[in-house]
Amino acid sequence: MTRLAFDETALRTILQGARAPRLVTPRARRRRDQSGKRSKSRAPSARGRYVRSRPSREYRDLALDATIRSAAQRGPVAGAPLALRIRRQDLHSKVRERKMGNLLVFLVDTSSSMGTEDRVMATQGAILTLLVDAYQRRDRVGLIAFRETFAEVILRPTASIEKAKQAFEQIYIGGTTPLSAGLMAGLAMVQEELVRDPDLTPLLVLITDGFPNIALGAMDPLQEALQIAQVFRSRGISSVVLDTEGGYTKSLLVYHAPGRGPDIARALGAKYIPLGYITQGAILDALRSRLSA
Repeated sequence: MTRLAFDETALRTILQGARAPRLVTPRARRRRDQSGKRSKSRAPSARGRYVRSRPSREYRDLALDATIRSAAQRGPVAGAPLALRIRRQDLHSKVRERKMGNLLVFLVDTSSSMGTEDRVMATQGAILTLLVDAYQRRDRVGLIAFRETFAEVILRPTASIEKAKQAFEQIYIGGTTPLSAGLMAGLAMVQEELVRDPDLTPLLVLITDGFPNIALGAMDPLQEALQIAQVFRSRGISSVVLDTEGGYTKSLLVYHAPGRGPDIARALGAKYIPLGYITQGAILDALRSRLSA
């Protein structure tokens, strides 16, 4: 488990559009432990299955069959019936298709307002379920918890079930809700993993009751969190907000003001899913439509 620390300078940097701050911990080199692939995507590099060709002005990753067919349409070279003259306009390059894995970053509110350990256990069950076949699909799952005044990396992105089981033994519940710190840590994790493997498709899964009350800087906690959330949207990082605030305190049946989950989801450009009670099945159902088959 790694506790992260951010200062106001780092906060200003990210809000101005620069890269997210690096984690304040040595980063171990990791062996990628998966071989399968998942979501299909057109690959710009010379890797993947050759599916078709396209005209090109470059000599890189040439589609020889299409290039020769183009040159053959003009016929052979005069005086050399077995020779073809290949011109620059005949060049065709290969269009390749690869399957890409998903990077799921769970960002879990473990503050006192979340109220119960059951939600953490439901998240654990969902993560372990996702990891069962993640090896073949090349998916990676990470987990960050935020509470009090900081965010903690509980599980660095992995496809290992055993690592996930061990990581959940280190989660603690209580304190205030530093959503900004959690979002900053989530952004840093996504960026670092994409440096390792640019072919991953990131998805942030934020589980919160929508009551941020601790800021990293001098701003209002909610406004600061909303500004950081907008960075995810501006960088095209998909996200889902699972709002645990159902409008009622179930034990007392007393109505209270709803959280700001919808506002946070709008800032992220996220799919918003209100869940009065978090269960393993509810989390998996919410994610199923967001993951490529």
